[in-house]
Amino acid sequence: MNIEFVLAVRDPQGNCTTGITRKDMTWNASYVANGVAHDGALGMPDADLKAYKNWDPNQYYNIWLVSEIDNGGPVAGYAFFAGSHGSAADGTVMLAAYMQSSSVLAHELGHAFNLYHTFEGDVNGTTCPPNGTCSTDGDQVCDIPPHIRPSSCNPAGTNSCDGGSSQSLHIFNYMDYSSCAVNMFTTGQRTRAQLAMTSQRGSYLAANGNMSLVPPGAPQLDFRASAAVLCGTGQTVTMEDLSLCLPNTYLSDPEFPGITFAWSITNGIVTLNSAVRRPTFTLTSPGIYSVTLTVTTTLGTYVRTENGVVVVASAPVAACTHLQQRVQLRPNGEQRGLQHHLQRYGPHEQRGLHGLHLHPQHRARGGRHLPAVRLHPCGRKRG
Repeated sequence: MNIEFVLAVRDPQGNCTTGITRKDMTWNASYVANGVAHDGALGMPDADLKAYKNWDPNQYYNIWLVSEIDNGGPVAGYAFFAGSHGSAADGTVMLAAYMQSSSVLAHELGHAFNLYHTFEGDVNGTTCPPNGTCSTDGDQVCDIPPHIRPSSCNPAGTNSCDGGSSQSLHIFNYMDYSSCAVNMFTTGQRTRAQLAMTSQRGSYLAANGNMSLVPPGAPQLDFRASAAVLCGTGQTVTMEDLSLCLPNTYLSDPEFPGITFAWSITNGIVTLNSAVRRPTFTLTSPGIYSVTLTVTTTLGTYVRTENGVVVVASAPVAACTHLQQRVQLRPNGEQRGLQHHLQRYGPHEQRGLHGLHLHPQHRARGGRHLPAVRLHPCGRKRG
């Protein structure tokens, strides 16, 4: 899609932020009993939820992670099309139990960028969608054939709506309802989403003055290694930047204007350097390695060094087992990271609201647009 989402680093008051706010919702009996009401069902009204915690929808895309929707009904999440941009209703509401499932959030964000269901117009699965003019009928995307919503995963099946095309043309699509492991958008969907990004949702873009991804202060440098102990030389370790007050997509190659990185890892004999955000080093010499991260922003240069990050044993060591647990380095030894424990259709253990404040970023040829997201989690543990 060439669109990336980044947790905001600047809040509406101009302060550094993680882009995540958490709220205890035990004060709202309706929410505790039924979650959020969608389409007039039981629960806290959608409008009340969003009025309670919402960052400027012209500058941030808000996502609310909740414990229940419609008193445990079948809805995993819902979102509004780009025509709602800037309104109090805009944003995505979804079950926290689905957050680790990329398909649910990708599906809802597809709607946020004007993508319909691939079977749009099938009248609840009873008839083939209209397709007289593919750009205005059905899902309004011409590289997805009209079809009735699937009830299973059958890639070998054929589509009765267009004379027998392969079901594989749509059942792996994020915007379909198949039970397959979905993993794709089409070129036509990408074009449609990018148009929404650059037009209706254009106020998310830095090129249009959005400051959500511009660090307002000095970063708090933090990083972790993919392994703490390697059982021999020639093994690799990846360093991941987890600094606060720096925008980060947590992808392999995040780049942001005016921000540079310099890594150094050494055992006192061999020193390796890298200027990428998430480098992988091959350690060919045994020893205890220290790591230095240097970050330069428009506000200055910041350095953090940690000793004993990785231990490389002299190979071979018969009784050695690679320690692959990801180690995060913090002064108090505490581990930190983005973790969302979500299970599809699992028990709703959290009664609260988690809020994400996202800045979507459209990655076009020669550049990308990153919008800021703000996440709102709400919760109360069941006793």
